[in-house]
Amino acid sequence: MSSNQLATLASTNLPLHQKTLSNLSQQQKRTHHYKVSNERYNHVFVSKDGGIRAYMTEQGQGIEPGDYLVLQRGSTSNRYQVDKINYYANPPDMWIALLKQC
Repeated sequence: MSSNQLATLASTNLPLHQKTLSNLSQQQKRTHHYKVSNERYNHVFVSKDGGIRAYMTEQGQGIEPGDYLVLQRGSTSNRYQVDKINYYANPPDMWIALLKQC
């Protein structure tokens, strides 16, 4: 999916519930691991600002601002922290997040 398609997805009229790192109380930060393969893509990842920041959309529950995502492709992995996340109303476990590389 291209960045234009991701921007279109983010700007749809679907109801979103936004959570940001700045509006949450101190909580235990969790790390979530995602394995990327060429055969099957479970998520959409679009880097920006030279890879320092990125947008990611995925389906699953429990991701919160401040959490870490480790994206692994083969023997290479990159770690990002969730800055903002929006959960869609339908399906309720689908989200789009703004990430920053750690």
